[in-house]
Amino acid sequence: ESITITTGENVIVFHYNKDVTFTGETAEKVYTGSEQTITKIDDEGLKTGHTYTGLTYTAKGTNVGTYDGAFSGDVKIMNGTEDVTSLYNVTKPPGKLTINAYSSAITVVIAGNTEEKQYNGAEQSATGYVVKSITGGDGLFTEEDIAFSGNATASGTNVGTTKMGLTADQFSSKDPNLTNVTFEVADGQLKITPTAVTG
Repeated sequence: ESITITTGENVIVFHYNKDVTFTGETAEKVYTGSEQTITKIDDEGLKTGHTYTGLTYTAKGTNVGTYDGAFSGDVKIMNGTEDVTSLYNVTKPPGKLTINAYSSAITVVIAGNTEEKQYNGAEQSATGYVVKSITGGDGLFTEEDIAFSGNATASGTNVGTTKMGLTADQFSSKDPNLTNVTFEVADGQLKITPTAVTG
């Protein structure tokens, strides 16, 4: 920028630098399981007709959290073919990328195993559970993401039925990116039946 003062036959020109700000994009996105990136730069303060090159910006991340953006390259400000970078005071505040947890509902249906065995005088057991279905989640939530804090075992010796004691609150999501998960659980059991008497 310049100011021109004319006093009689004398012309005095004062030059001063103009402020220009390049601001990195700030955005919020929902977890997708893949890396996400923002790259937009907003400029404020460039004179009409001036353009810039050489400056890029990136903020990227995959998991839930906040990621700082960063600029790279050396900015060059041009007036047509003339480099006028030296006429500017340049500032470059970066933005942030925030990735939020996947919030749509995910429902997991689990059933404890059920076994029927004949009495043999020794302790017998039914163990384990199966994942019947996973709905919602766009395929992001899998059986490997299930955390289980219970004991999927029903044991007994005598005739009768023993439950495993499976409940929904024993299951949770291991993945902090996927938090809106509901578990529907059917308990497993061991049923011991009498031994048939022959003779």
